[in-house]
Amino acid sequence: MASPNAVHYSFLLLALLLCCSTSYGQLSKTYYDNACPSLDLTGIVNSVLASELRADPRMGASLLRLFFHDCFPQLGGPSWTVRLGRRDSLNASKDKANTDLPDPTFTLQQLEKAFRNKNFSSSEMVALSGGHSIGSVRCKFVADPVRKLQCQNMALVDPSHMEPLDTTSLAFDNRYYGDVVNGTGVLGSDRVLMDKGEREKQVRGYSSNRDGFFNDFANAMFRMSEMNVLTGTQGQIRIDCKRLN
Repeated sequence: MASPNAVHYSFLLLALLLCCSTSYGQLSKTYYDNACPSLDLTGIVNSVLASELRADPRMGASLLRLFFHDCFPQLGGPSWTVRLGRRDSLNASKDKANTDLPDPTFTLQQLEKAFRNKNFSSSEMVALSGGHSIGSVRCKFVADPVRKLQCQNMALVDPSHMEPLDTTSLAFDNRYYGDVVNGTGVLGSDRVLMDKGEREKQVRGYSSNRDGFFNDFANAMFRMSEMNVLTGTQGQIRIDCKRLN
C-alpha cells in the first residue's frame, strides 16, 4: 500500500491537473507542457515515485500490476515514455479488470490466447512475463508442492509472509528468466514458458541477454499503455481516484 505521503502527493497532483486546460484531445509525450506550461508535472510524479521506491522497493511490483490492471528505473529496470492526456473511465469495474488478468495456473496455450485477445503476440507475452522479476505472491499460488509447503509453514509464523517471484525480487533484472530455465519458476504460468518451441528459445535468450529483455519489455509496456485510452471529452477527470464524480 502507498504511504500517506504518496497519497498526499497524489491528491496534490490531481488538484494541479484539474487546474489545467482540458482542451487538448490527443495523447502526447508533452501533453502537460502545453496544458500546464508553468508546472513540471511529470517531474513531480517522478520525484514522488523515486522517493517512495527508495522507501519501499516492493511498490515497484504494485505499480506494474496496476499498469496491467488498468490499461522502474529505481529498481534497476528499463524506462519508457508514456504519452499523456488520458482521462478516467465512467464505468470502472474491479471484477471485469480482474477477469482480464492471466491466471497463475494458465497453460502456455491459455496464456497465448489471453494475450492474443488483447492484440499481443506470444513474443510480447513472454517479454511481459518478465514483470515477475519483482514482487511476491501468496503461498497458494506456488507451483512446486515442496516449496509451497515451506512457504505455508513460514506463513504460520508470519501471516504476512509471501513467496518472492524470483531470487532477486527487489531488483528488476533478467534473473526471472534464469530461474525459469533452471526449473525454479514460482508460478505454474512461469514454468510453462519452457514448453518446447519458440517460447523456450526466447526465455533462454532473455536469461543471458538483459538488454534485449529490457528493450522488448519496454516496447510491450508502451503498447499496453495505449490500450483503450480515453481522451478529449471522453470519460472524466476524477476528483477522487477511487470513485466516479
